[in-house]
Amino acid sequence: MQLVPDGKIVSASALKTPGGSFNKGEVVSQALTQEEILQVIHAFGETTRRAIEAGFDGVELHGAHGFLIQNFFSPLYNQRTDDWGGSLENRMRFPLALVAEVRRVIDTHAKQPFLLGYRISPEESVEAGLRIADSLMLIDHLIDHEVDYIHASLMDILNSRPIDAITDQLTAEVITRHVADRVPVIAAGKVRVPSEAEEALSLGLSLVAVGKGLVMNPQWVELAQHQRVSEIDTELSSSKISEIVIPDKL
Repeated sequence: MQLVPDGKIVSASALKTPGGSFNKGEVVSQALTQEEILQVIHAFGETTRRAIEAGFDGVELHGAHGFLIQNFFSPLYNQRTDDWGGSLENRMRFPLALVAEVRRVIDTHAKQPFLLGYRISPEESVEAGLRIADSLMLIDHLIDHEVDYIHASLMDILNSRPIDAITDQLTAEVITRHVADRVPVIAAGKVRVPSEAEEALSLGLSLVAVGKGLVMNPQWVELAQHQRVSEIDTELSSSKISEIVIPDKL
């Protein structure tokens, strides 16, 4: 089960972001207070406890896509001047506190193996945004805090390279080589057909996540298993929209 905060628009700092697909650029986020930060950390723990009791096999903290956890880690969106912002160490404090609380709850309540994963967007394409060097440092700390796997969310697994790249290595390769088999690494990003998934696995990934491909093709796994690749749609047809359930924002 993937965990991501819901509710009113809050962030590490009170900022007005440029308009985009999901907002008109009119909303200013509310900066969390110290007390609210601790409440969020506790809430992640309580949600994990309920997930254990409900019979789930694990939880994944969604620290990607500009959601709350990434807001705290981002040097661009975290403008705090207290212990939760500023230096890299302080920007890592919130995500690591969440992981520590969730791990504590798992160790206390889980009677059988229960996974703890962390999803990360390793870079932000905007100026002064997050860069992969910081993300690799966070990944090291996440592993030290006993996450069971890292899930890298990329624009395109087979083509994305670090913004400040000095080699031809793909971002997925940089991450897998840095992790060096300490934990499994999953990646997502424009994998539409089985051959792309196989190519992605050759980069050293443990697993490949398929998102839009499954939205467009709910039977993607079965089609791949039975070599019916020609039946897999790689573009969404307007005639098919009524057949599949797509959230309004997508």
